[in-house]
Amino acid sequence: MKVKAVARTLAVLLLVLIAAVTPSSGQLAGLTLGAALSKLMDQVNDAITAARNSGDTLEIDAGRQAALAISNAQNAYQDSLNKTFDDHLDPTIRGTVNQLQTVVTGITSGVQTTVAQAELSAQQIVNGLPFRQHEPQLTSFTPNFVVPSTSDYPVVVHLKGNFEFAAQSAFTPELTISGKDYFPVTATTQELVFHIPVSVFRNASSTGYEAQDAEVKVPWQESRLLGLRHSTVMDSYRLYLGILPGKIGKITVTIATTRTDPGPPKTFTSRDFRQCSTSDCGNNDDQNHPYTIPVETGCQVVRNTSRLITRPGTGGVWSDSFSSDDGNQVVYKVTSIHKGACSVFSHCGDSGDVRFAIAFNEVCPTQVTDQTTQVIQLGWGDSQVVTAKAGTWTVAFDSFDGHHYEYTDTENNNKFLTVNGTTNSFSLTAQDAASLVWP
Repeated sequence: MKVKAVARTLAVLLLVLIAAVTPSSGQLAGLTLGAALSKLMDQVNDAITAARNSGDTLEIDAGRQAALAISNAQNAYQDSLNKTFDDHLDPTIRGTVNQLQTVVTGITSGVQTTVAQAELSAQQIVNGLPFRQHEPQLTSFTPNFVVPSTSDYPVVVHLKGNFEFAAQSAFTPELTISGKDYFPVTATTQELVFHIPVSVFRNASSTGYEAQDAEVKVPWQESRLLGLRHSTVMDSYRLYLGILPGKIGKITVTIATTRTDPGPPKTFTSRDFRQCSTSDCGNNDDQNHPYTIPVETGCQVVRNTSRLITRPGTGGVWSDSFSSDDGNQVVYKVTSIHKGACSVFSHCGDSGDVRFAIAFNEVCPTQVTDQTTQVIQLGWGDSQVVTAKAGTWTVAFDSFDGHHYEYTDTENNNKFLTVNGTTNSFSLTAQDAASLVWP
């Protein structure tokens, strides 16, 4: 994954901060453990904010793993939070702080390139923490990302770990988000389940990623003095819940429509003909001789544009008449008359000799395909129907997580978008927010 410029800048700043919180630097004599861990949590918060602004889901998800490890450390070292980084602070604790700083820096600098690496590093630190007897441990939580929606539904926040006292009414955990407190719908020794209205979360209409923090408080009972004295302790965990964009991505619909384009008219001229009543043609009258000229294949006659064109050599007694130009053909009739020698009884003249061609205008229609494009953006659970005949449309889908898909028919396997084609239309349906799990 390409490291964002803002992440690189933040990494440099974090490396500078390392020098300020590393015991060997000699600058921590007055800094308490609690302040050092809070500073690390602030760095995680800054990293998640930068990741949100740059659309980097890796850093959002990895940051939540680091925050979980820091919260566990704050709980495990609760008795030492007010101690300063001097020679009396346990070297193991100082080592844990350095390990946590390494995890945070690895996330923001891109050294840890997968969420799995961040989770493994954080979990290794948690496994080495000196949890007290009966102390709760939060090992993981879901969802990784909340799916926003304008229609309300309960977001199921599921916490896994060890919660020995959670099922007892006097030790009920609570989750606080956006200033509101929520209590678990399920509380066992290994899991806590909260139902949070999606309206509590930001980002219902945003096209970018978001992240929202929450706090989980888990009360428990610590035994001291060989079990003769008990005290109630409150462990607290900082949760960062990623929030997906409010739209599933960009949907580009292309529809092809076919129309007939007549094209510009052009002149068609037949071959040359000769009709004659002269001696070399038999000295016979030839009256109303029809000449039928069809248009070229695939063309149509432009009516009232035909004409008979005479060629050199035409003379004598002859005539022509237009007959028709329907049925995509033009018909003319030509008459030529034989004339004998001049005498008292006959009119003088030359026998008809007609050399001609027939011309007319024609158009040759072609099928032209036009394409129209529209961009559709669907929120989670939204649906839209587009009118288009089967075989004429294409759906290009660029999902919010950076993948590209193209469909020309029904598609039910995409986890974000369902396409359902019919004879004269197709529908686009975004996955319902309440049923999507991502990634």
